[in-house]
Amino acid sequence: MEIPERISYSQARSWNTCRYQWRLMYVDHADAVTPPGLRYGAALHEALAAGFRSLLPADVMPGPSTVRDVALDALSDAWDKHDVPWSEGYDEAVEIIERQFRDSIVRGHVVRRDVIAVEEFLKSAVAGVTHDGVIRHATVSAVLDLVLKLPGDLVEIRDHKLGAPRASGGDPQLGLYAALWDAAHPELPVGMVSLSFPTGGELDVRRIDVEPIWPARSVSYVLRARDEIEDAAVHGDTPPNPSVHACSRCDFAHRCPAAVVVALPRARVD
Repeated sequence: MEIPERISYSQARSWNTCRYQWRLMYVDHADAVTPPGLRYGAALHEALAAGFRSLLPADVMPGPSTVRDVALDALSDAWDKHDVPWSEGYDEAVEIIERQFRDSIVRGHVVRRDVIAVEEFLKSAVAGVTHDGVIRHATVSAVLDLVLKLPGDLVEIRDHKLGAPRASGGDPQLGLYAALWDAAHPELPVGMVSLSFPTGGELDVRRIDVEPIWPARSVSYVLRARDEIEDAAVHGDTPPNPSVHACSRCDFAHRCPAAVVVALPRARVD
């Protein structure tokens, strides 16, 4: 079996959740059927990215209404692109965009000129210790939703989440993002990471300072998965691991004989 050249947090999470899902996604590149809730999330992510991308520093910075128009146009296009039913929360998504880019928030970003990266793709060779204490290397990649400039030549990495609000401390995804950003941009180290929950009503951002051990542990999480992939996947050891939670959010449940699918409610705006 030919395994991918690089690994990401999403790939490691897929491997740890269900090896059969991992194989269909990253090796077989099988046709996927994305659940409606995930299509909704993809459309909203694209609209948020469009709005923040319009705030990247330029000679002439846009006004709040322009930023909202850009984001709302992107939302409409993404709704069609991802085939989300228009009755499936579109009005709520519009409210989310308008709340995320209300006048005071946009003016703050314009004054600070703090939006420095949107949907930033990073790829780096990293090293860490695997579960059995072996030091190994791998190429790791990630896409960062949003990077904001902080005082003191530091940055904040923000990830948009559509689930229930939760704490960000120790989150291996955010720790990995911090490690990859610091490797690519040592002149602007990560001082803080955050989770943004746009579906929760008021703007809800959970911030936490980055402790030195956190990125290292996150790298180890991904490298452990890579170690297992190279040991097990190449021998075809990729059995399904069905569960209600995993299967209901899996793009390949329609073709998995072991899938257990129960519709789960999508988080809605209060």
